[in-house]
Amino acid sequence: MRSEVGDYDGRAELAGRLPAECSTWDPLCQSQYLEMAHLLPGYILSSQGDRVAMAHGVEGRYPFLDPDVVAFAATLPPALKMKVLNEKYL
Repeated sequence: MRSEVGDYDGRAELAGRLPAECSTWDPLCQSQYLEMAHLLPGYILSSQGDRVAMAHGVEGRYPFLDPDVVAFAATLPPALKMKVLNEKYL
């Protein structure tokens, strides 16, 4: 497998796209950033959200994508965002 991708290092590429202070963040905050910055725009919203809804004539509403809500949620401490596996703790 290594010979097929050559010297490509996906981890190094991803690390180059992360903010410099990312390594000092809480692991939950790191995960949330990765999901928001890299998974949401290109995959989750297009393949599991808007395209699927519109293909079936349904208008999807995504209230938690409002910039003010996202900015507020980013200021919350990780302990309020998730407790054990309860993702909707707050």
